[in-house]
Amino acid sequence: MIGYVATGYGTRSLSSIESDIELWSSSFPEVSGIFLNEESKNPAELSFYQTIYDYVLTKSELKTVIANPGTNTPESFISALTANTTMLFESGTGWESYATDGYVANYSRSRFAASFYDLSTTAEMESAVNLAQERNFGYVFATDGTGANPYDALPSYWNEEVSYVASVPEPSTMVLAGLGVLWLAWWRQRRRLTGIWR
Repeated sequence: MIGYVATGYGTRSLSSIESDIELWSSSFPEVSGIFLNEESKNPAELSFYQTIYDYVLTKSELKTVIANPGTNTPESFISALTANTTMLFESGTGWESYATDGYVANYSRSRFAASFYDLSTTAEMESAVNLAQERNFGYVFATDGTGANPYDALPSYWNEEVSYVASVPEPSTMVLAGLGVLWLAWWRQRRRLTGIWR
């Protein structure tokens, strides 16, 4: 399970972010990593995110950091290791025409994730997964969810998605299942911990 922490694209205070991380670490022993949402892609914020990454790893039970700028981000955020995995795409539209930065091909696919919502058919999901593999993305999640929170439930085609991803050389079924569980756990914890949201 991964704990959700908003970073406000670099506008939240470091102390507030560290407080949220500490809450996940001290109160939820099943949490093994942190999902940093709203990561800035401004190079001026690089050291800020390095500091957050380093702080997460001071917690012995937290092994993974996933960052979500939701769009292409400078390579310095990848090479400087502000996260183990960075979500370079999150949207309900535009995946077909999306172009990755050239550096993406030079890293392990485990460094990159993409999330697609408002994909209403199994065929759309399959196309999105195929493009993710071609573009060197190791973690994917597709859903037919829409609205303010398209991640409040698994997609209606979840079983088909797991089966389809299992037929693709990479990512593996466990990768897909892990990210799907991450999203579901995030939503459930969000509802339980509304007091830490800003």
